Amino acid sequence: MAQAAAAMSWQQFAATVEAGFRRDGCEVERLQGPGADFALTKDGHVAMVGAKRWKAARVGVEPLRELQAAREKRGAREAIYIALGEVSDNALQYARAQGVSLMTAPELAKLLRDLKP
Repeated sequence: MAQAAAAMSWQQFAATVEAGFRRDGCEVERLQGPGADFALTKDGHVAMVGAKRWKAARVGVEPLRELQAAREKRGAREAIYIALGEVSDNALQYARAQGVSLMTAPELAKLLRDLKP
């Protein structure tokens, strides 16, 4: 699934991710601002999702900071960052400290199971 996701265009990937979150019972709003690409609402709770750099070979702290800023601005309970590539040690530490969840290839495969772009 990771290879298939990496081969998708942003439009295909975004539509497929959106379908996966909807199937899991979330309302999905696509965002255009910096930091977050989707706002998910489920059971009255909001989560911000950063996904646009899903193909990056290595993820540093900056996109996580941008996602955290979007989370704070929106007052969202959760922040989820989708990354197929390696996540740097600094980014992992930042994610742990800020409570940002990382959705890597195995979790993404579960979300996108049986969905076609």
